[in-house]
Amino acid sequence: QSDRDDCEVFLPARPIAELNNKKLDEVSGLAVSKVNPGHLWVHNDSGNPAAVYLVDEQLNIKLECKLGNVKNRDWEDMAVGPGPEPGKSYLYVADIGDNNAKHHVKYIYRFEEPVVSGTGNITITDFDTIAFTLEDGRKDTEAIMIHPQTNDIYLISKREKPVYVYQLSSPFATRDTVVATKYLSLPLTQIVSAGFSRDGQEIVMKNYDFIYY
Repeated sequence: QSDRDDCEVFLPARPIAELNNKKLDEVSGLAVSKVNPGHLWVHNDSGNPAAVYLVDEQLNIKLECKLGNVKNRDWEDMAVGPGPEPGKSYLYVADIGDNNAKHHVKYIYRFEEPVVSGTGNITITDFDTIAFTLEDGRKDTEAIMIHPQTNDIYLISKREKPVYVYQLSSPFATRDTVVATKYLSLPLTQIVSAGFSRDGQEIVMKNYDFIYY
């Protein structure tokens, strides 16, 4: 389909809530919580605290989770998906942005999805760090997807056309730096977010102008 074809799969968008909390002044990543129904995980962009926030559908913060001994170099996206222990849900926070293509190594932080009970703040020190490079060198990436069946991670480049999809095959080394390999190219550009459906059969991606299904 061309960019301007209407998609009849989805209903028209409708406003749900307006973000007014100054703590969330530059939201960059968003993922639907699996273990906290009706809630979303969000985080801010580079230079902000290394923290993720659980918000309800009115965008009220219910839980602030700080990651211990980690910096928010350029957090760009996040995803909820499976992990090393079957039956548990994990949060993947992607420090993968690189506007000037100067960082050789990118990072993804993975930890079991916290369950909210009231409102509060916690510090997470038990998490995995997946350090990796791109097969073809340094470049900006702002979107990740976790396949719900294979647990493979997919990343999408941003500042080129076509964009390239990279794959990190599960299981992931957490002691060594691994290489994300080129998987395919797509005739798109400026991709800033993406995600699988829960059955792994559908994908959505977005840039500044369109959502692609």
